[in-house]
Amino acid sequence: FGETYTVSWASDDTSVIENDGTVHRPAHGEGDATVKLTATATNGDYEFIYVYTVTVLEAEGTGMLLHYDFGTEPKWGYAAGDLTWTNTDDTQVTAPKDRVQINTSTHAPHDDMGAFLVFAPITDAEHAWIEFDLSAFTDMKTIEFEYTSWSSTSAGYIDSELDSAHLHLEFYDEGTSDWVIIGTIDIRAEIDSSEYQTVSFNVSEAGTYRLSYVTTGADSTTNTRYAITVDNLKVYDE
Repeated sequence: FGETYTVSWASDDTSVIENDGTVHRPAHGEGDATVKLTATATNGDYEFIYVYTVTVLEAEGTGMLLHYDFGTEPKWGYAAGDLTWTNTDDTQVTAPKDRVQINTSTHAPHDDMGAFLVFAPITDAEHAWIEFDLSAFTDMKTIEFEYTSWSSTSAGYIDSELDSAHLHLEFYDEGTSDWVIIGTIDIRAEIDSSEYQTVSFNVSEAGTYRLSYVTTGADSTTNTRYAITVDNLKVYDE
């Protein structure tokens, strides 16, 4: 202004920006905040008021909240019940399951994966599943995992003998007691036996989740005939 003015600031949301300029970013997941700042410049009888609208970005996520790598040791048995394993970070996990076990393999692409889940539907038991209690992760936004077939032979049988084969990520709705499908992989169309593929799904709340491998047309009691594998289940807050 060419002269000395005294400037005072006023915020319309001091929980985000205080009048002294201190900034409090919204927590991750709350979204960005819009704040109006009013600057009042005074010099004797003169007063000028300016209003600025600013956006304060939400805090960045911390990243990965959970990683299940299923350890390094097989846990055999496809029968319904609890599956317990120890991850390589020494955390122990127990999860309900049916037609799922943990195995290892010296054959590609499994040979550098350590242990991994094997989903093995058979005749009269075409639904293989495992549940994960993720109720503690209130900031979760994404679930990610890797998958492939047990072998190229299995991939061939999945394609040629099954009428359908889908891997679902499901969420348990406590209000309705239903499993709600969050995302689906068409295994017959998308499986690549030569490598693990990574897939991620957006999620909106903590709770119990389930990986379900559902087939139709299974005509064999051989465990690995239509088997797929899953490894490195991860939960992110972004």
